[in-house]
Formats: sequence, C-alpha cells, structure tokens
Amino acid sequence: MNQRLQLPLDKDRRIWDLAMRFAGWCLVVAILLLLACLAGHSVASAQSVLVPCYEASVATQALRQTPKGKEGSVILIMNVASGPWSKWDAGYGEAVKAARARGVRLAFYIDAMAGKDYSPVIYRNGDSYHAEPVALARDKTTLEIRNERSAWVSFYGAPNAWFIDDVRPRHTQLFAELAAWRDKIILNPGTGFVPPASLTTCIVVIHESETGWPRTVSRWEAGHWGQCAVIGLSVNAASSVVFTQSTAGVACRYASPLSDAQGAYNKLSPYFGGLFP
Repeated sequence: MNQRLQLPLDKDRRIWDLAMRFAGWCLVVAILLLLACLAGHSVASAQSVLVPCYEASVATQALRQTPKGKEGSVILIMNVASGPWSKWDAGYGEAVKAARARGVRLAFYIDAMAGKDYSPVIYRNGDSYHAEPVALARDKTTLEIRNERSAWVSFYGAPNAWFIDDVRPRHTQLFAELAAWRDKIILNPGTGFVPPASLTTCIVVIHESETGWPRTVSRWEAGHWGQCAVIGLSVNAASSVVFTQSTAGVACRYASPLSDAQGAYNKLSPYFGGLFP
C-alpha cells in the first residue's frame, strides 16, 4: 500500500480551500441578510393609509389627493350613517364608483353594537331595507349583521374589506359569522385585543384615541405588527413626526390634528399625503 507524503504545497492548497469555503458561506449569509432586509422593506411598503369617510366629500378629497401610483395603498372606510342606512346614497355611490375606477380599495363600515351612541339596526323586507334607531346599547344579533352586510352589497357592491367597529371579546357569534364570510376583516376593539383563531389574518386597530400613543405594545401586537392598524387623533405638527416613525410597518394608519368631537372623520387630514410609505 502506497503512502502519500504531504508536501508544503498540499498544505497551502488545503488552507486555500478552507478559506474559499469560509468566504462562500459568508457570501450566502450576506445574501440571506439582504433578502431579509428586502422582505422587511416589502412589508413596510405594503402599508396602507386607512381613511375614515364619515362624509362622502372626504372620500372625494382623498381620491383627488392620492399621489399617482399610490392608489393601491389607500383604503377608504365608507360610513354613510354608522352603516349603509336604508337606501343608496348618491354622494357615496359616486365616490365608490370613482374609487374602483382608480384601483383604490374600499372597506364598508359595520358597528357590532346598536344604540344611541353606536348605530341603528338594519331590517330587511325582501329587497328593501329599513334603518331603525335603538335607544339602549346592545350587541347586534347575527341576523342584524347579515342584514347590514346585505344592504351594503345591494347598494354599493362587494367591498375589499369590512371594517367592524366596537368589537368586544364577548362577540363570539359575530366572530364565527365573520369567519364564514371569508372576506378581509378589519376589527376595531378600541382597546387591547387578541383576535380569535377563526380570524387569524384580520387587521386589528390597536389604537384610536386622542392620547396614549406611542404606547407599550402587547406581545401579540409586537409579534403581529403587520396586522396592526393605528388611528391617531389630535396629532399636532410636532408629534406627527413621532407618529409617522412609530407606526412604520403597521398594516394601516391614519392621523388627524382634530379630535373625534372636532370632526376628525368629517374632514380629510392635512397629514394625508405624508402617511404613505
């Protein structure tokens, strides 16, 4: 059996081979890190501007001021009268038509609660709908939610998403109903909230207030930042910079210098153009 002697040249070649392997692994790691950074940038770029339209004119202004090429980054929350009301509204009808023509997404508003401080109840009789105010606050029934959905679709066609306001952890029947729709859902609980397993892909509004932002986020919020939405009210010029930086990467955001009482949702925010990713 022949024995091969290790010459100095062989040793240098082995060192060279090891160095090349190490350099190769470094290159792979660098590429993976670059892809991760690009993926993170992609998430941030997917951020949408969520515009509450409690007046049809807000939707019209938003469409007029949306920068060219940014149409897909806008979601208009259509809210005729805490819901669709009893009949087709001409102002909202034209806004819906214009939004679709430009590729802007639409979310139709449904309140999970009925009552004086919440929304009316929609009753259906064949192809007709009737909105009736409710004095005492209560949860809407599944049938009432279905009627409201049917009225929206009947008047304005199917939306890209449903904005469900005033949801509470106790609304288990509502969550089951929403899961059956198989549509994009935006939940607004108005407080800390973890969505049910049946709605794992929904967007959750984690803040809608005049105060308290930025705040310490929960474990769920930190782990699902790309599913969170933030609506800041009474955001002044000085705090708008902090708001923009602290909401980078969330699914949706909106900010207004006005409070709810001052009509924050009845006027397009002057910050609108600066909210785009």
